[in-house]
Amino acid sequence: MDRHFAEPLDIPALARVALGFEVTNDVDMGFTRWLTVALPHDPDRHLLLEVPGPPALSEEVAGQVRDVLTKGALGVVCVLTTDDCHKAFAQLSAQGVEFTQEPTEQPYGINCTLRDPFGNQIRIN
Repeated sequence: MDRHFAEPLDIPALARVALGFEVTNDVDMGFTRWLTVALPHDPDRHLLLEVPGPPALSEEVAGQVRDVLTKGALGVVCVLTTDDCHKAFAQLSAQGVEFTQEPTEQPYGINCTLRDPFGNQIRIN
């Protein structure tokens, strides 16, 4: 499956449907575009979604960056918190979200990890 970014930039169903994010900004400057999303209960905290590419990067370098990002090279890009990690894991799993780590006891609490369609790791604590 090709997991590269879609054009035009779409909010992945994972962020929109499963995790409950809403679009807060959709900025199209012609030569570049980005979106921000936020949770309805925390509208002042935004998560930036953008496609690596011009003008910041050449097409060649942008392609290389997208390739390594798709493979998960960036590491954890987002940490979400919940009162019940096991419950969040069960609810998201039932919606078809695939996890790379099931709920695991850590010294700081219980967490699980998933990867979005573009390879970004999202941890839920």
